[in-house]
Amino acid sequence: MYCPECGNEVEPDASFCTRCGRVLTASSPTFSETGPGYTATPVETYTFRPAPVRRRVHLAPVLVLVVVAIVVGAALLLPGQGPTGDDILSGKEFRSEPYAGSAVDTDDSRMVLPIEGFDDGKATLCFVDNERPEEYKLSKCPRLILSKNISDRFTTYSWVVEGIGTIEKEEPFVTVYTTSVEEIRITVTCSGGSCPDETYSFRYAISLGNAFEWKYLGGTFSLQKAVPLDSVRPYVPATDAEKKLRAVSDWSLSRDFVVVESVISSLAEDLRGLYRESLGEPSNDQSFADFVLAFVQCSFRYVSDTEGYGQSEYYAYPLETLVNGFGDCEDTSIICAALWKALGYDVALVLLPQHMAAAVSLAEFKEPTGYRAELVKDTLGDRTFYAGETTVDRHQPLGLLSEDTGYAKLRNKGVMGAGSYGFYEVDP
Repeated sequence: MYCPECGNEVEPDASFCTRCGRVLTASSPTFSETGPGYTATPVETYTFRPAPVRRRVHLAPVLVLVVVAIVVGAALLLPGQGPTGDDILSGKEFRSEPYAGSAVDTDDSRMVLPIEGFDDGKATLCFVDNERPEEYKLSKCPRLILSKNISDRFTTYSWVVEGIGTIEKEEPFVTVYTTSVEEIRITVTCSGGSCPDETYSFRYAISLGNAFEWKYLGGTFSLQKAVPLDSVRPYVPATDAEKKLRAVSDWSLSRDFVVVESVISSLAEDLRGLYRESLGEPSNDQSFADFVLAFVQCSFRYVSDTEGYGQSEYYAYPLETLVNGFGDCEDTSIICAALWKALGYDVALVLLPQHMAAAVSLAEFKEPTGYRAELVKDTLGDRTFYAGETTVDRHQPLGLLSEDTGYAKLRNKGVMGAGSYGFYEVDP
Protein backbone atom coordinates (compact mmCIF):
# COMPACT_ATOMS: atom_id res chain seq x y z
CA MET A 1 0.00 0.00 0.00
CA TYR A 2 1.27 3.48 -0.87
CA CYS A 3 0.39 6.92 0.49
CA PRO A 4 -1.70 8.79 -2.12
CA GLU A 5 -0.11 12.05 -0.97
CA CYS A 6 3.62 11.36 -1.32
CA GLY A 7 3.95 7.78 -2.60
CA ASN A 8 5.61 6.49 0.55
CA GLU A 9 5.10 2.76 1.14
CA VAL A 10 2.97 2.20 4.25
CA GLU A 11 1.52 -0.76 6.11
CA PRO A 12 -1.88 -1.97 4.83
CA ASP A 13 -3.62 -1.01 8.09
CA ALA A 14 -1.74 2.26 8.59
CA SER A 15 -3.90 5.26 9.47
CA PHE A 16 -1.16 7.86 9.03
CA CYS A 17 1.71 8.32 6.58
CA THR A 18 5.00 8.52 8.46
CA ARG A 19 6.61 10.67 5.74
CA CYS A 20 4.11 13.42 4.93
CA GLY A 21 1.59 13.11 7.77
CA ARG A 22 -1.48 12.40 5.65
CA VAL A 23 -4.35 10.75 7.51
CA LEU A 24 -4.96 7.56 5.51
CA THR A 25 -7.99 6.37 7.46
CA ALA A 26 -10.09 9.10 9.03
CA SER A 27 -10.06 8.47 12.79
CA SER A 28 -13.30 9.02 14.64
CA PRO A 29 -13.10 11.34 17.65
CA THR A 30 -13.24 9.55 20.99
CA PHE A 31 -12.43 10.24 24.59
CA SER A 32 -11.35 7.90 27.34
CA GLU A 33 -9.25 8.30 30.45
CA THR A 34 -11.15 5.51 32.21
CA GLY A 35 -13.95 3.31 30.96
CA PRO A 36 -14.80 2.55 27.34
CA GLY A 37 -14.11 4.74 24.36
CA TYR A 38 -16.93 6.11 22.25
CA THR A 39 -16.94 6.80 18.55
CA ALA A 40 -18.81 9.17 16.32
CA THR A 41 -19.12 9.72 12.60
CA PRO A 42 -15.86 11.29 11.42
CA VAL A 43 -16.04 14.88 10.24
CA GLU A 44 -13.89 16.38 7.51
CA THR A 45 -10.22 16.42 8.41
CA TYR A 46 -7.28 18.54 7.36
CA THR A 47 -4.06 16.78 6.33
CA PHE A 48 -1.77 17.81 9.16
CA ARG A 49 1.89 17.83 8.17
CA PRO A 50 4.04 17.45 11.25
CA ALA A 51 7.52 18.35 10.05
CA PRO A 52 10.27 15.77 10.38
CA VAL A 53 13.37 16.63 12.36
CA ARG A 54 13.28 20.43 12.49
CA ARG A 55 16.50 22.02 11.43
CA ARG A 56 17.35 25.60 10.72
CA VAL A 57 19.57 26.85 7.95
CA HIS A 58 22.79 28.03 9.59
CA LEU A 59 25.87 27.55 7.44
CA ALA A 60 24.51 24.09 6.59
CA PRO A 61 23.73 22.35 3.28
CA VAL A 62 20.03 22.08 2.50
CA LEU A 63 17.80 21.33 -0.48
CA VAL A 64 16.38 24.38 -2.21
CA LEU A 65 14.89 24.98 -5.63
CA VAL A 66 15.41 21.70 -7.46
CA VAL A 67 19.09 21.00 -6.68
CA VAL A 68 21.30 20.66 -3.63
CA ALA A 69 22.99 23.91 -2.66
CA ILE A 70 24.42 25.80 0.25
CA VAL A 71 21.84 28.35 1.40
CA VAL A 72 23.62 31.66 1.34
CA GLY A 73 21.63 33.29 4.10
CA ALA A 74 23.73 32.10 7.01
CA ALA A 75 25.14 34.11 9.89
CA LEU A 76 26.78 37.24 8.52
CA LEU A 77 28.00 38.93 11.68
CA LEU A 78 31.67 39.78 11.60
CA PRO A 79 33.75 38.60 14.57
CA GLY A 80 33.87 41.21 17.30
CA GLN A 81 31.30 43.41 15.61
CA GLY A 82 27.59 43.90 15.90
CA PRO A 83 24.81 45.60 13.99
CA THR A 84 24.42 49.32 14.32
CA GLY A 85 21.95 50.59 16.88
CA ASP A 86 21.34 49.51 20.44
CA ASP A 87 19.01 46.75 21.57
CA ILE A 88 16.57 49.37 22.71
CA LEU A 89 13.89 46.81 23.62
CA SER A 90 16.20 44.50 25.56
CA GLY A 91 14.40 42.54 28.28
CA LYS A 92 10.92 43.68 27.20
CA GLU A 93 8.12 41.35 26.08
CA PHE A 94 5.22 42.14 23.77
CA ARG A 95 2.32 39.78 23.17
CA SER A 96 -0.61 39.74 20.79
CA GLU A 97 -3.16 37.27 22.13
CA PRO A 98 -6.55 37.92 20.54
CA TYR A 99 -7.86 34.53 21.64
CA ALA A 100 -8.44 34.70 25.39
CA GLY A 101 -8.23 31.30 27.04
CA SER A 102 -6.92 29.52 23.94
CA ALA A 103 -4.18 26.92 23.76
CA VAL A 104 -1.85 25.97 20.92
CA ASP A 105 -0.32 22.68 19.79
CA THR A 106 2.57 23.87 17.64
CA ASP A 107 3.65 20.32 16.77
CA ASP A 108 0.41 19.65 14.89
CA SER A 109 -0.57 23.26 14.04
CA ARG A 110 -3.82 23.23 16.00
CA MET A 111 -5.53 25.57 18.46
CA VAL A 112 -8.43 25.21 20.86
CA LEU A 113 -10.60 28.31 21.17
CA PRO A 114 -13.19 28.74 23.95
CA ILE A 115 -16.65 29.75 22.72
CA GLU A 116 -19.17 29.34 25.56
CA GLY A 117 -19.17 28.44 29.26
CA PHE A 118 -15.65 29.55 30.13
CA ASP A 119 -16.64 32.81 31.79
CA ASP A 120 -15.61 33.40 35.42
CA GLY A 121 -12.87 30.82 35.05
CA LYS A 122 -15.17 27.78 35.25
CA ALA A 123 -12.77 25.76 33.11
CA THR A 124 -9.57 26.00 31.12
CA LEU A 125 -8.33 24.43 27.88
CA CYS A 126 -4.92 22.96 27.17
CA PHE A 127 -3.17 20.32 25.07
CA VAL A 128 -1.76 17.18 26.67
CA ASP A 129 0.38 14.36 25.33
CA ASN A 130 -1.54 11.85 23.25
CA GLU A 131 -1.82 8.63 25.28
CA ARG A 132 -3.26 6.68 22.34
CA PRO A 133 -0.69 7.23 19.55
CA GLU A 134 -1.52 3.91 17.93
CA GLU A 135 -4.98 5.27 17.06
CA TYR A 136 -4.45 9.00 16.73
CA LYS A 137 -1.15 9.98 15.13
CA LEU A 138 -1.01 13.49 16.54
CA SER A 139 1.37 14.33 19.36
CA LYS A 140 -1.18 16.10 21.58
CA CYS A 141 -4.92 16.18 22.27
CA PRO A 142 -7.17 18.92 23.71
CA ARG A 143 -8.25 18.67 27.35
CA LEU A 144 -10.92 20.61 29.28
CA ILE A 145 -10.20 21.01 33.01
CA LEU A 146 -12.76 22.24 35.55
CA SER A 147 -11.65 25.00 37.88
CA LYS A 148 -10.40 24.21 41.37
CA ASN A 149 -13.40 26.06 42.76
CA ILE A 150 -15.64 23.40 41.19
CA SER A 151 -13.46 20.32 41.58
CA ASP A 152 -12.88 20.94 45.30
CA ARG A 153 -16.62 20.56 45.94
CA PHE A 154 -17.33 17.32 44.05
CA THR A 155 -15.92 13.82 43.64
CA THR A 156 -17.69 12.37 40.59
CA TYR A 157 -18.22 13.79 37.11
CA SER A 158 -20.52 12.62 34.33
CA TRP A 159 -19.19 13.94 31.04
CA VAL A 160 -21.37 14.07 27.93
CA VAL A 161 -19.61 14.95 24.68
CA GLU A 162 -22.17 15.67 21.99
CA GLY A 163 -22.09 13.14 19.19
CA ILE A 164 -19.59 10.93 21.01
CA GLY A 165 -20.99 9.59 24.28
CA THR A 166 -21.01 9.70 28.09
CA ILE A 167 -18.35 8.71 30.58
CA GLU A 168 -18.36 8.62 34.40
CA LYS A 169 -15.09 9.38 36.13
CA GLU A 170 -13.58 10.81 39.27
CA GLU A 171 -11.19 13.22 37.56
CA PRO A 172 -12.38 16.79 36.86
CA PHE A 173 -11.16 16.80 33.26
CA VAL A 174 -11.90 15.19 29.91
CA THR A 175 -9.66 14.70 26.87
CA VAL A 176 -11.10 14.45 23.37
CA TYR A 177 -9.10 12.34 20.95
CA THR A 178 -9.62 13.54 17.41
CA THR A 179 -7.71 14.39 14.23
CA SER A 180 -10.59 16.58 13.09
CA VAL A 181 -10.99 20.33 12.94
CA GLU A 182 -14.40 20.83 14.48
CA GLU A 183 -16.54 22.28 17.27
CA ILE A 184 -16.84 20.32 20.53
CA ARG A 185 -19.84 20.57 22.89
CA ILE A 186 -19.49 19.18 26.39
CA THR A 187 -21.87 18.98 29.37
CA VAL A 188 -20.70 17.79 32.78
CA THR A 189 -22.79 16.96 35.85
CA CYS A 190 -20.80 17.23 39.08
CA SER A 191 -21.94 15.17 42.07
CA GLY A 192 -20.75 13.33 45.17
CA GLY A 193 -20.06 16.40 47.22
CA SER A 194 -21.70 18.02 50.22
CA CYS A 195 -23.77 20.35 48.01
CA PRO A 196 -26.44 19.66 45.35
CA ASP A 197 -25.38 18.43 41.92
CA GLU A 198 -24.31 21.11 39.46
CA THR A 199 -24.29 20.95 35.65
CA TYR A 200 -22.10 23.01 33.35
CA SER A 201 -22.03 23.28 29.57
CA PHE A 202 -19.05 24.20 27.43
CA ARG A 203 -18.40 24.75 23.77
CA TYR A 204 -14.99 25.13 22.13
CA ALA A 205 -13.51 24.91 18.66
CA ILE A 206 -10.54 22.93 17.42
CA SER A 207 -8.98 25.06 14.71
CA LEU A 208 -5.90 25.11 12.56
CA GLY A 209 -3.43 27.58 13.94
CA ASN A 210 0.02 28.30 15.29
CA ALA A 211 1.98 30.28 17.85
CA PHE A 212 5.07 32.32 17.05
CA GLU A 213 7.86 33.99 18.98
CA TRP A 214 10.75 36.10 17.73
CA LYS A 215 13.20 38.79 18.79
CA TYR A 216 13.74 42.27 17.42
CA LEU A 217 16.03 44.96 18.84
CA GLY A 218 16.44 42.85 21.96
CA GLY A 219 12.71 42.57 22.68
CA THR A 220 10.71 39.34 22.64
CA PHE A 221 7.50 39.26 20.60
CA SER A 222 4.82 36.58 20.45
CA LEU A 223 1.45 36.04 18.81
CA GLN A 224 -1.05 33.32 18.02
CA LYS A 225 -3.01 32.90 14.81
CA ALA A 226 -6.03 30.70 14.18
CA VAL A 227 -6.77 29.69 10.59
CA PRO A 228 -10.30 28.55 9.69
CA LEU A 229 -10.37 25.36 7.66
CA ASP A 230 -12.58 27.01 5.05
CA SER A 231 -9.87 29.65 4.53
CA VAL A 232 -7.01 27.25 3.89
CA ARG A 233 -8.93 24.57 1.95
CA PRO A 234 -8.75 26.40 -1.46
CA TYR A 235 -4.96 26.50 -1.22
CA VAL A 236 -4.34 22.82 -0.44
CA PRO A 237 -4.09 20.46 -3.45
CA ALA A 238 -7.03 18.05 -3.49
CA THR A 239 -5.39 15.47 -5.77
CA ASP A 240 -1.93 14.18 -6.61
CA ALA A 241 -2.24 15.80 -10.02
CA GLU A 242 -2.88 19.21 -8.45
CA LYS A 243 0.03 18.70 -6.10
CA LYS A 244 2.43 17.97 -8.95
CA LEU A 245 1.48 21.28 -10.56
CA ARG A 246 3.13 23.03 -7.62
CA ALA A 247 6.52 22.04 -9.04
CA VAL A 248 6.80 25.29 -10.96
CA SER A 249 9.28 25.15 -13.84
CA ASP A 250 9.37 28.90 -14.56
CA TRP A 251 10.54 30.42 -11.28
CA SER A 252 9.19 33.85 -12.23
CA LEU A 253 5.70 32.37 -11.80
CA SER A 254 6.39 32.27 -8.07
CA ARG A 255 4.85 35.75 -7.95
CA ASP A 256 1.45 34.14 -8.49
CA PHE A 257 1.72 32.51 -5.05
CA VAL A 258 1.94 35.84 -3.18
CA VAL A 259 -1.76 35.82 -2.28
CA VAL A 260 -3.17 38.16 0.36
CA GLU A 261 -6.51 37.04 1.79
CA SER A 262 -8.30 37.76 5.08
CA VAL A 263 -6.08 35.66 7.38
CA ILE A 264 -2.80 37.07 6.02
CA SER A 265 -4.29 40.57 6.22
CA SER A 266 -5.27 39.93 9.84
CA LEU A 267 -1.80 38.60 10.66
CA ALA A 268 -0.26 41.71 9.08
CA GLU A 269 -2.44 43.90 11.33
CA ASP A 270 -1.36 41.86 14.36
CA LEU A 271 2.24 42.68 13.44
CA ARG A 272 1.35 46.33 13.00
CA GLY A 273 -0.18 46.34 16.48
CA LEU A 274 2.90 44.79 18.08
CA TYR A 275 5.18 47.29 16.37
CA ARG A 276 2.93 50.16 17.49
CA GLU A 277 3.02 48.89 21.08
CA SER A 278 6.80 48.58 21.15
CA LEU A 279 8.18 51.29 18.85
CA GLY A 280 5.33 53.62 18.00
CA GLU A 281 3.10 54.11 14.99
CA PRO A 282 4.61 52.36 11.94
CA SER A 283 5.13 54.46 8.82
CA ASN A 284 5.93 51.75 6.27
CA ASP A 285 9.59 52.60 6.51
CA GLN A 286 12.72 50.46 6.75
CA SER A 287 12.29 49.72 10.46
CA PHE A 288 8.76 48.32 10.13
CA ALA A 289 9.69 46.25 7.06
CA ASP A 290 12.67 44.93 9.01
CA PHE A 291 10.40 44.03 11.94
CA VAL A 292 8.15 41.95 9.65
CA LEU A 293 11.22 40.27 8.14
CA ALA A 294 12.42 39.34 11.64
CA PHE A 295 9.05 37.69 12.33
CA VAL A 296 9.40 35.48 9.24
CA GLN A 297 13.07 34.68 9.87
CA CYS A 298 12.50 33.49 13.43
CA SER A 299 9.03 31.95 13.18
CA PHE A 300 9.19 29.40 10.34
CA ARG A 301 11.35 26.30 10.48
CA TYR A 302 13.38 25.43 7.42
CA VAL A 303 12.13 22.13 5.97
CA SER A 304 12.87 21.03 2.42
CA ASP A 305 10.04 20.28 0.02
CA THR A 306 10.98 16.60 0.02
CA GLU A 307 10.63 16.42 3.79
CA GLY A 308 7.62 18.67 4.13
CA TYR A 309 5.56 17.87 1.04
CA GLY A 310 6.91 14.59 -0.28
CA GLN A 311 8.21 15.87 -3.61
CA SER A 312 11.41 17.55 -4.72
CA GLU A 313 9.75 20.87 -5.55
CA TYR A 314 6.56 22.41 -4.13
CA TYR A 315 5.52 26.04 -4.02
CA ALA A 316 3.33 26.74 -0.98
CA TYR A 317 0.79 29.53 -0.63
CA PRO A 318 1.19 31.83 2.39
CA LEU A 319 -1.67 30.15 4.29
CA GLU A 320 -0.07 26.73 3.89
CA THR A 321 3.22 28.00 5.33
CA LEU A 322 1.39 29.78 8.14
CA VAL A 323 -0.49 26.65 9.18
CA ASN A 324 2.41 24.24 8.78
CA GLY A 325 4.94 26.52 10.45
CA PHE A 326 7.68 25.54 8.01
CA GLY A 327 8.92 25.98 4.47
CA ASP A 328 11.99 26.31 2.30
CA CYS A 329 13.40 29.52 0.80
CA GLU A 330 10.64 30.16 -1.71
CA ASP A 331 7.85 29.39 0.78
CA THR A 332 9.17 31.78 3.44
CA SER A 333 9.98 34.45 0.84
CA ILE A 334 6.43 34.20 -0.50
CA ILE A 335 4.78 34.63 2.92
CA CYS A 336 7.12 37.51 3.75
CA ALA A 337 6.24 39.26 0.50
CA ALA A 338 2.54 38.65 1.17
CA LEU A 339 2.75 40.26 4.62
CA TRP A 340 4.61 43.29 3.27
CA LYS A 341 2.06 43.58 0.48
CA ALA A 342 -0.83 43.39 2.95
CA LEU A 343 0.75 46.29 4.85
CA GLY A 344 0.90 48.47 1.75
CA TYR A 345 4.48 47.99 0.57
CA ASP A 346 5.48 47.36 -3.04
CA VAL A 347 7.16 43.96 -3.06
CA ALA A 348 9.19 41.64 -5.26
CA LEU A 349 10.75 38.19 -5.20
CA VAL A 350 14.48 37.81 -5.83
CA LEU A 351 15.45 34.77 -7.89
CA LEU A 352 19.05 33.64 -7.41
CA PRO A 353 20.98 30.52 -8.31
CA GLN A 354 19.37 27.79 -6.19
CA HIS A 355 17.87 30.35 -3.82
CA MET A 356 15.10 32.89 -3.36
CA ALA A 357 14.62 35.99 -1.20
CA ALA A 358 11.87 38.53 -0.68
CA ALA A 359 12.26 42.24 -1.48
CA VAL A 360 10.51 45.45 -0.52
CA SER A 361 10.52 48.94 -2.02
CA LEU A 362 11.71 51.74 0.27
CA ALA A 363 12.07 55.44 -0.41
CA GLU A 364 14.86 55.77 2.15
CA PHE A 365 17.33 53.13 3.30
CA LYS A 366 20.23 53.13 5.76
CA GLU A 367 22.67 50.33 5.08
CA PRO A 368 23.38 48.19 8.17
CA THR A 369 27.05 47.99 9.15
CA GLY A 370 29.08 45.38 10.98
CA TYR A 371 28.17 42.49 8.70
CA ARG A 372 30.16 40.46 6.22
CA ALA A 373 27.51 40.70 3.54
CA GLU A 374 26.47 42.05 0.18
CA LEU A 375 23.87 44.77 -0.05
CA VAL A 376 21.40 43.35 -2.56
CA LYS A 377 19.08 45.85 -4.19
CA ASP A 378 17.76 46.71 -7.61
CA THR A 379 15.75 49.43 -9.29
CA LEU A 380 12.46 48.68 -11.02
CA GLY A 381 11.09 51.77 -12.72
CA ASP A 382 11.59 54.63 -10.28
CA ARG A 383 11.63 52.47 -7.11
CA THR A 384 14.48 50.70 -5.34
CA PHE A 385 13.83 47.26 -3.88
CA TYR A 386 15.91 45.76 -1.07
CA ALA A 387 16.26 42.01 -0.58
CA GLY A 388 15.52 40.21 2.67
CA GLU A 389 16.89 36.77 3.61
CA THR A 390 14.12 34.58 5.10
CA THR A 391 15.87 31.27 5.88
CA VAL A 392 17.93 32.22 8.93
CA ASP A 393 16.97 31.53 12.53
CA ARG A 394 17.77 34.99 13.90
CA HIS A 395 17.22 38.54 12.78
CA GLN A 396 19.35 39.46 9.78
CA PRO A 397 18.78 43.06 8.65
CA LEU A 398 16.89 43.92 5.53
CA GLY A 399 19.05 44.44 2.45
CA LEU A 400 21.81 42.01 3.37
CA LEU A 401 22.50 38.64 1.77
CA SER A 402 25.62 36.54 2.03
CA GLU A 403 28.56 37.65 -0.09
CA ASP A 404 28.40 34.20 -1.67
CA THR A 405 25.12 35.18 -3.33
CA GLY A 406 27.12 37.08 -5.93
CA TYR A 407 24.20 39.20 -7.11
CA ALA A 408 26.43 41.99 -8.39
CA LYS A 409 28.47 39.50 -10.42
CA LEU A 410 25.31 38.08 -11.96
CA ARG A 411 24.23 41.57 -13.03
CA ASN A 412 27.64 42.25 -14.54
CA LYS A 413 27.49 39.02 -16.50
CA GLY A 414 24.12 40.02 -17.95
CA VAL A 415 22.33 36.85 -16.91
CA MET A 416 19.30 38.67 -15.56
CA GLY A 417 16.08 38.57 -17.50
CA ALA A 418 12.59 37.16 -17.86
CA GLY A 419 12.39 33.66 -16.43
CA SER A 420 15.97 33.90 -15.16
CA TYR A 421 17.64 35.51 -12.15
CA GLY A 422 16.69 38.93 -10.82
CA PHE A 423 14.01 40.95 -9.01
CA TYR A 424 10.43 40.17 -10.03
CA GLU A 425 7.85 42.65 -8.80
CA VAL A 426 4.61 41.24 -7.46
CA ASP A 427 1.56 42.87 -9.00
CA PRO A 428 -0.07 45.31 -6.57
